[in-house]
Amino acid sequence: MAHTNSATGANIRRRKSTSDPGGDAGLLTWCTTMQGRIQDTVWHTLPPMFTQHPKPRGLVRDHGARIGVPGHPMYSYLDDRKIWLGILGSVWELIVKDWFFYGYVIIYAATLFLCAWYRDDKAILANWKSNSVSETRIFTLCIFTVTFYVGNVFNKYARRVQDMFKMNGSVSVVSGVACGWVQWDVTQAKALVRYANAMVAVNYLSLSGPMNDQKWEILEYRGVLEPAETSLLKEAGGNQATVVFSWAVNVVQAAMDERILTDQHGSYIINHLGTIRGLSAKQMAYSFLQVPRPYFHLMWLANQTMLVLTILATGIEFAKQLSGQDCGTDYQVLNAGACVGTAAWTAIQGLWFIMLIFVLYKVSAYLSDPVGNGCTDYNLSVDLNNLWMESLRLLAAGSRGLPPALAGNSLHLQRHADLQRHADTDNEVAFGFGP
Repeated sequence: MAHTNSATGANIRRRKSTSDPGGDAGLLTWCTTMQGRIQDTVWHTLPPMFTQHPKPRGLVRDHGARIGVPGHPMYSYLDDRKIWLGILGSVWELIVKDWFFYGYVIIYAATLFLCAWYRDDKAILANWKSNSVSETRIFTLCIFTVTFYVGNVFNKYARRVQDMFKMNGSVSVVSGVACGWVQWDVTQAKALVRYANAMVAVNYLSLSGPMNDQKWEILEYRGVLEPAETSLLKEAGGNQATVVFSWAVNVVQAAMDERILTDQHGSYIINHLGTIRGLSAKQMAYSFLQVPRPYFHLMWLANQTMLVLTILATGIEFAKQLSGQDCGTDYQVLNAGACVGTAAWTAIQGLWFIMLIFVLYKVSAYLSDPVGNGCTDYNLSVDLNNLWMESLRLLAAGSRGLPPALAGNSLHLQRHADLQRHADTDNEVAFGFGP
């Protein structure tokens, strides 16, 4: 195993002086500057930033108005008043902002009008039937299909979020290691943190398409990547996140060679780096691998079938009640407004059921792609901001030195590293590999 000379090794392993512009003081200044730049950069200036499937209607607002997703205001599960009257992120917003719903309302109103118009035509009325056995079977099958679809896409959403949290944890672990690593090498510790965050950022920003100059400029401005690194990644073409992963592995391997890290600790860090690369890339797979079109179309067809059958069945019942049927045992003895009220209530129930079926379809469609620019979509920019902010704060904490209880650890680790290096050299000489 090749090692650097003792002068170089001592330079790498020495604790940087706070007066060194490139050491702890410089790192603290750099971290403070980059934290400020996080607030300056507006991620949604590149719409759509994190999806190739933007939602053009319903629940589409500026990302600052999101609700119920990390980084934005939460809603209460128990505040019935706000749940009932709240518009933002609710089914009410889905309804009032979608012209397709109004189309169904118009068709429903026209059906009621036609059925009421022919309510006294006994020849036609005699052939009007609803709630037949076949209709009930169709309804049952459609409800099962739509409900099963919603359950499946919600499970996919839950798995996706779980992968996000696991990846975020690995970034935190790597940043925590770098926090202690600052005492040995500022440059390498900073590089490790930057590369861990760069893998996430490159994969997330690629959700809306290949990386372009504007996206690279954002990463450079934030300090996640340096201009020379950006140039290399542009030349690499695809798989830029994997290239960054190889850089991070090289940083860890160099620390293992210099005995700043043991082999066990180095492998532990590399495993977390692999988790970061793999799970951030998996978010791309979640977005690009859509729900199979026949499966989604089956759900859509079942939903439309329920809407059509509901409109027809409600229209039939509405006409029969206006004509005196299904309104009482003896229509002649009822007062004049009795059946009109019953018919009106039937029409209201039909409209409410149409609304529920329509919302069920829209919710299932939104769950099929829960990451994007919608009001209730998971905001990936919040994760990128928080992860980078956490990493910068940990680096800054490491640059301030160790607590008194650990003050002697630097000398202890220095001696351990020197002894291990000499032991490796002795082994190489013993086996004929050394000088």
